[in-house]
Amino acid sequence: AIKLQNDDTSITETEVQLLLSAGGSGSAQHSIAVKRTGTNTGDMAFRRRTGGATSAESMRINSDGAVTIPNQPAFSVIKTSDESLAPAGDRTITWQTEEFDVGSNFASNVFTAPVSGTYFLHAMVRIDVMDTAASYYRTAISTSNKLKYEIIRPLFTADVAYVSMSVASIFDMDAGDTAKVTVRQQGGSTQAHIDDTSYYSNFCGYLLG
Repeated sequence: AIKLQNDDTSITETEVQLLLSAGGSGSAQHSIAVKRTGTNTGDMAFRRRTGGATSAESMRINSDGAVTIPNQPAFSVIKTSDESLAPAGDRTITWQTEEFDVGSNFASNVFTAPVSGTYFLHAMVRIDVMDTAASYYRTAISTSNKLKYEIIRPLFTADVAYVSMSVASIFDMDAGDTAKVTVRQQGGSTQAHIDDTSYYSNFCGYLLG
């Protein structure tokens, strides 16, 4: 076994590092650090060299075993303006506000996977003034190679003030694949619209691994 130890117990917050290098000093150098946070407690941090002498933390396991990954791709977007629906095929929903976008992978109403992996995605929309003359309404998450959706036939006695629809699933995405939210109204007239309230109409997702 190899043991690295800092014997200075007078300092309540200190660390010992294991440096990993793929070349000489300063080249592709990464580190694993154990940081003492109290008596017999500590965090383990994994850092990567981002260029020059700069390094950034990629993952931390705290003394309770909780794992944080600050750069894990994740996003959440919401609507802040109504959007009209018309019986004219799939409509890509627009999102006006980003609540967060770790990695800056969401733009122009589309999420682009930065790396290959499995992603959890969830979309919810509230459709106001749903037309009973329509054959169906369909809300979908559409990726480069997969489509998953919820569908509803508005068999009501009168037009409905509002109906919420949601889709949530895990998607296998390659780097560069995209994901967006679409809503389709099949038939009927132009009267329904997507509500602009953020807690009714939103889209989010994150990389699972």
